[in-house]
Amino acid sequence: MLRNKEPYKELGSEYYLSKTRESKIKSHLAKLKNLGANIPEEMAIEAIQMV
Repeated sequence: MLRNKEPYKELGSEYYLSKTRESKIKSHLAKLKNLGANIPEEMAIEAIQMV
């Protein structure tokens, strides 16, 4: 904002919520894989894209 001399732009609550949802999904998928769950790659990608 200051560096690029652009006006402040409010991204809204949906922006924040979508970022936290995506990171939570990725975190949970990683935990499931560490526990030995066999999650197909297509399902993992589909879950993240649903966000």
